[in-house]
Amino acid sequence: MQSCVDPITFHTMRATEVGLTKFITRIHQFCLFMYFFMENISDNNDWSIQININSLTCYYELRLTGKLNMKQMETNKPKVLYVDDATEHIALFTNSLSKDFKIFTAGSGEEGMDIMEKENIQVVISDQRMPGMPGDELLEMVATAYPDVLRFMISGFTDYKAIVDGVNKGQIQGYFRKPIEPEEIRIAINKGLEIANLRKRNKEILQELESANTALKNADRNKTFFLQILSNELTIPLNEVRATVQVFKNKSIPEDLKNLVNLLDQNVSKFELLSSLANQITLLKTNDGNLKVKGINTTEVIENLFIEISGKLKKRNIKIELKEEDQELLFQGEFSLVISCLENIINNALEHTSDEGKITIKTGKDDEMVYFEVIDEGMNCSEEYIKSTNDFFSSNKELLNLNLNLGLVLAKQIMDVHMGRVDCHFNEHEGRFKLLFHAYQA
Repeated sequence: MQSCVDPITFHTMRATEVGLTKFITRIHQFCLFMYFFMENISDNNDWSIQININSLTCYYELRLTGKLNMKQMETNKPKVLYVDDATEHIALFTNSLSKDFKIFTAGSGEEGMDIMEKENIQVVISDQRMPGMPGDELLEMVATAYPDVLRFMISGFTDYKAIVDGVNKGQIQGYFRKPIEPEEIRIAINKGLEIANLRKRNKEILQELESANTALKNADRNKTFFLQILSNELTIPLNEVRATVQVFKNKSIPEDLKNLVNLLDQNVSKFELLSSLANQITLLKTNDGNLKVKGINTTEVIENLFIEISGKLKKRNIKIELKEEDQELLFQGEFSLVISCLENIINNALEHTSDEGKITIKTGKDDEMVYFEVIDEGMNCSEEYIKSTNDFFSSNKELLNLNLNLGLVLAKQIMDVHMGRVDCHFNEHEGRFKLLFHAYQA
């Protein structure tokens, strides 16, 4: 179809036909039309054009979809707060990292705390030497008010005391030397966020297993399907009950009714964990052989594991003794599941270790297997516990052992999907759990 038309008139009419006028301004319409005009203009360069209506419609939709996707990507970027009194440093940080993160900046600690109150910040990076509030003091305040936020410090070579204070008081995840290296910061932030997600995931998994213990007593080998159905069926009524509980908790009610509401709240939480557990077990069972397996080195696992368990160790003043036969042994595994498995073994070891005691972690290689061995003090290891644990880990049965710590149940499931095994040995002075993974073949 050839025609000499006013570009804006034609384009507005066409936009109305495809129902997009409320999304696209007149300027956008004209620019888009000119794009097709230049693509389709005839050889004699007059105003007679050949327009493919289908192409025009598709281009509209692509532009609209692309805009929405870009907006969604922007929304999903991790939010990072950078605090520094030097404007040139702020400019360098923002220009270098704004592609990967949504950057918020502040010129002082006080301004930084104001931003923390308004935005859902996930990472805080602060210079140490600033007028007024120094970086370590700011990070200590963030650690107290927002403990889940990752915290990093930027310091000079002479700020050793500030770094120590940042570690002890601000509980920082790391620090960077001046002048800053954007790529180093990018890697540290991404790794820190990954670890934070692992910590959250492991906590959820443990809670899920705890609530599922009783509910799964009579489940048979088809429990995977049962759990999936149960999870879906529980979601809607649980949400309704949860909403009702929150309404009562926000009101002034008599003390006896308040106790009843709190009890109801606790039980709803347990059922929510059961629902979540169903999804986790289903995932492990249905993904056999489809794990995101790659070569993992033992040193990286130990480093991440220490971050995960440091709070629990510090709370009871328990020390970790690390014995590495060889550093950076490579084995096959899915990183997040391996960390979760080891953390659950450590949690079990904590139950059998005294305050101010010691847990030993060994790494090494047995033939074609790479192992992690966790050794506790053997405290409170009853004969029933020892028998149940030995029977459970030496068996190929898939049914849950209801006499065990549920963290051990999850650990065995994770080892099963990795085609690995757990060897355990006990005496009156120690308990040993040896996790064996297949060595990585390049």
